[in-house]
Amino acid sequence: MKKIITLACTALLFITCCKSTKNTASSGESLDVNTVWRLKTLKTKIMAYGENDRIVTIKFNPEAGQVNGCSGCNTYFGGYSEPQKGKLAFESVGATKMACPQPMMEIERSYLSTLRKVNGYQITDGILQLLQDENVVLTFEKLETTEQ
Repeated sequence: MKKIITLACTALLFITCCKSTKNTASSGESLDVNTVWRLKTLKTKIMAYGENDRIVTIKFNPEAGQVNGCSGCNTYFGGYSEPQKGKLAFESVGATKMACPQPMMEIERSYLSTLRKVNGYQITDGILQLLQDENVVLTFEKLETTEQ
């Protein structure tokens, strides 16, 4: 059953992932199920998305302890835990296996590798920063908020 749900989520993400460029502001300073975050910086590199580029996203589902998104080329999914406010651990992060042209494949490899090392986060004024120890390694902005 878990595999079926994972496959369904992956298929849905594959269809919808990375296509929206709509930015919306919303309040709230927590990892909520309604927010899709768009990658702004990967380590020290500012992301510059072209018109046809797939954007790197992340979406959290706190109730299920799951995370998913678009890693630039593929969709990814996995578990996460928040042992205390501001602390974060990703678990069993996997991704689909499509090939894409460079530089997106290198960005994807770097993003997923960095994501697996994250152990903390902070959200301030609609900006999500993922941390490795005390260092900001990934920065996201709210892409869209969907009320359920």
